[in-house]
Amino acid sequence: MITHIRGKLVEKNPTYVVIEANGIGYWL
Repeated sequence: MITHIRGKLVEKNPTYVVIEANGIGYWL
């Protein structure tokens, strides 16, 4: 389980966000 991610917010929607950290995109 991921508890903390620091990165750049790439996309934001009402149901999810996409964060890029170290070249990997995380869909949360």
